[in-house]
Amino acid sequence: MMQTNIIITAGPMRAWIDDVRFITNARSGKMGYALYEEAINMGFPTTLIMGKVPYIEDKLRDRNDVIFVETNDELFEAITLIQTRKIAHFPIVMVSHDYWDDLVKWIKTKVLNEHHNISKEDLDIPSILR
Repeated sequence: MMQTNIIITAGPMRAWIDDVRFITNARSGKMGYALYEEAINMGFPTTLIMGKVPYIEDKLRDRNDVIFVETNDELFEAITLIQTRKIAHFPIVMVSHDYWDDLVKWIKTKVLNEHHNISKEDLDIPSILR
């Protein structure tokens, strides 16, 4: 059987407005953390990309398969590296269409159709779970 590597994102992300203000979402990270634990228990090589959630962060601080992030910039860095073929394609699954749909609409309108900075195929790099 082919081994599947799993990447799970969880927890809140911040978008900085200036040096002292940011907007964020109220995600607890509980679902992503539970999925991560289950995948590990099932024996899958799993990486958890985790927003700042202190009670979960404390449990995972010494793990080498957990990456703590603060902003969506890291997500776009990974997509850009895949798009430019600097790294191998790996699954990027973004959970909750109601959170991501407006951003995807903006990317299609501005980045793809108006500025032509990406190709239509680039829109398929991330998958959005409905």
